[in-house]
Amino acid sequence: MDKQINEMARENSLLKLKLILNESQCHKLLHIFNDKKIANKILFVMLGKGTVKSTILNALGIKSQKKEIITILIEKEKANETLEFITEELHLDKPGQGIAYMINTKNAQQSLFKEDVLNASKKMEGNSMYKKLTVIVNRGKAEDVMEIARNSGVMGGTILHGRGSGS
Repeated sequence: MDKQINEMARENSLLKLKLILNESQCHKLLHIFNDKKIANKILFVMLGKGTVKSTILNALGIKSQKKEIITILIEKEKANETLEFITEELHLDKPGQGIAYMINTKNAQQSLFKEDVLNASKKMEGNSMYKKLTVIVNRGKAEDVMEIARNSGVMGGTILHGRGSGS
């Protein structure tokens, strides 16, 4: 199966479906995928935390919410149908239920040269309702980034904790 998936990615016939869900929505999604045999492969589930500012949440003493970020490979031909099905099943069209978006596997594999990123973002500017920005910072700096984002009009974000090395 992995060999077939790698070949499909090379041929650019796969999309990455990314979902940001709470724990119960994630469990429901996994049951849906197992029952319906929807996805080619779930790549990984990561833990994160939501940062949406809410007076109601603050009144309840909830400063942030646990989130699960799921990455799934989906065949391009089935992508829209799958996204519509997931949106309906998990009520993602309603506020606070979760977020889903797709990215091209080719774009996900490209090197991070500044001009590539700028060209890709210019092409996409008029094509979507929302924008996604990924910022990598040292531990403890995520809230600073979120504060800057909020001052620029962003409603919230999801903070992921990870480790890695680069040169």
